[in-house]
Amino acid sequence: MTASRSTYLKTYGWSFLFFVLALMSKSMAVSLPLSLMLFDVCLRRQQVTEQGVAGAIKVLFIEKLPFILIMLIAMAVTLATQSASEYAPVGFVGRLTFFVAGIEHYAISFVLPIGLSPFYPAAIAGINGLGVLTLLLFGSLLAWSLFRLANSRIAQAVSLVLLFFLLSLAPVSGLVPIGEHAFADRYSYIPLVGFYGMAGYLWACWQQGVPRNPLPVLALLVCCSLLSLQSARYKQVWRNDLDFWSTIVEEFPTQAAMPIDNLANAHAVAGDYERAISSYRRSIAVQPSQALPYINLAGIYDFTDKSEQALAVLNEGLG
Repeated sequence: MTASRSTYLKTYGWSFLFFVLALMSKSMAVSLPLSLMLFDVCLRRQQVTEQGVAGAIKVLFIEKLPFILIMLIAMAVTLATQSASEYAPVGFVGRLTFFVAGIEHYAISFVLPIGLSPFYPAAIAGINGLGVLTLLLFGSLLAWSLFRLANSRIAQAVSLVLLFFLLSLAPVSGLVPIGEHAFADRYSYIPLVGFYGMAGYLWACWQQGVPRNPLPVLALLVCCSLLSLQSARYKQVWRNDLDFWSTIVEEFPTQAAMPIDNLANAHAVAGDYERAISSYRRSIAVQPSQALPYINLAGIYDFTDKSEQALAVLNEGLG
């Protein structure tokens, strides 16, 4: 075995191990095998095409077969254990709406990170004028980059960034129901990596092509300062469970039951049983089919020696 072959197998083995560990941590890593194929097409296109059909199949599929098998197993387990949600999108149109709304949200948040929230209820997902415009711009840029893929390194980079964004986002985009939330800003960390790299590259190119000017640097400092202030404000929201869920319920008072239920739990932990009971009742009113608020409310009544009311709540939930 040559040294290069040994290095290849060692690197391959470590990559496979880290892929399995990533899947055990976050299911959105499931799209990695598809991303690896994408890297081959965009970054090694000439090497792949020069090997003919058999060579291309070997590079794109056979080489990644262990990754693909693990991906399929993870997808099957996820789909089999995915619980249904009253707010989950129904049918092709509903899932497509979630997907488009997600593209709009994450793309706009990258350009203009304001109006962020720790929780975005599924009920707010929809396609508006801004979403249509974002989708048209995104689709047009992707179509141009794919059309120019063979003749332009810039087009190759743009194709890689946009397709990686879509592939990385797909597992948490609503194509598969993910619960009561429509989006989560933490899902954008990996998909937006390419955008940050492209932004840095464009900034460097622009700086080389124009005379030195302090205005861009000042603009960058202002942007960083505003983001720092936003982070400081967010720190207050994430200070404890009571502040966290209170902020979300104030922003979305009737769009989802889960934040209200968690706020009730926070009140219960703090010993404020009256507010806990009130919040559990609100949660039940928003989503009567959810079993957990009935159980939690009955538990509060039982803990405060109100057994008859606890039994009545459980019967209400069964009814």
